[in-house]
Amino acid sequence: MATYVSDFNPGKVNYDDAVAEVTDALSILGEDYIDTFKGILSSGHVDVYPNDTKTTGAFETQPSYDYLPWVLFNYNGYANDVSTIAHEMGHAMYDALTTANQPKQYRSPTIFTQEVASTTNELIYYNYKMSHASNDDEKLYYLQNALDLFTGTFFNQVLFAEFEDDFYRIVEAGGALDGEVLSDRYLELLNTYRGDTVISFPETKYRWADIPHFYYVYYVYQYATSISYAASITQGILNGEENAVENYLNFLKAGHSAAPQTLLSIAGVDPLNAETYHAAMDYFKGLVDEYERLVDIKIQNS
Repeated sequence: MATYVSDFNPGKVNYDDAVAEVTDALSILGEDYIDTFKGILSSGHVDVYPNDTKTTGAFETQPSYDYLPWVLFNYNGYANDVSTIAHEMGHAMYDALTTANQPKQYRSPTIFTQEVASTTNELIYYNYKMSHASNDDEKLYYLQNALDLFTGTFFNQVLFAEFEDDFYRIVEAGGALDGEVLSDRYLELLNTYRGDTVISFPETKYRWADIPHFYYVYYVYQYATSISYAASITQGILNGEENAVENYLNFLKAGHSAAPQTLLSIAGVDPLNAETYHAAMDYFKGLVDEYERLVDIKIQNS
């Protein structure tokens, strides 16, 4: 759990208010988007609250193209539960718009583009919360959440991807996967990525074994690429660039009708251009610079 510099505490938000807040944040995407968004939420396909027989976490699925997507939450009213609505509904909207606009063979977007829809929603939501903050301390709170999102989805996933790649290199070279060797490598990567300002507990080296994404084939890197593309899309939308919203919605409607590179180009993103990733780092740097500015003000006023 993150330790906040901000003293702001949003408290618990009831589900209906949270939905209204996320809906308002995403209204920048237009009436048609919001109409479908509301349709999913009111369809009876959303399992909102935790119970004893329910799986943990949150996810979205579309088991049948004849119906709207299904969404599972474990809503408790905390700030991360509200942002989770934005995230999972990004997936749901992608599937709903794809289903409405593509033949069946193109209605299953790949993970490579699926996470673009969810993280774009989250970045838009956090921008909304920062721009509607009543004071610097509230803005600082949501700014840290935005930074945590980007850190967890980009930097951590790049670390994970490098670690995952080691699995395959070992096996492809004729070696065997050894738990202690992998744990030592994981700790080595943690120290490299975190630098010498963060000290890890000795048991941290075993954390990799509890990450389910490592048991899929080359999965985790797609989180890092997706938030890079989401940053570019979000910037264009928030800056009011011409056709930015229309292009993004056309990307969502395109489903799996072409290669990911072609699909992303509809939204104005080139995944093979290094500048795409430099722009994502510039986006992150802008958040960091604003965070440092607000922290300095808080220190001066303390």
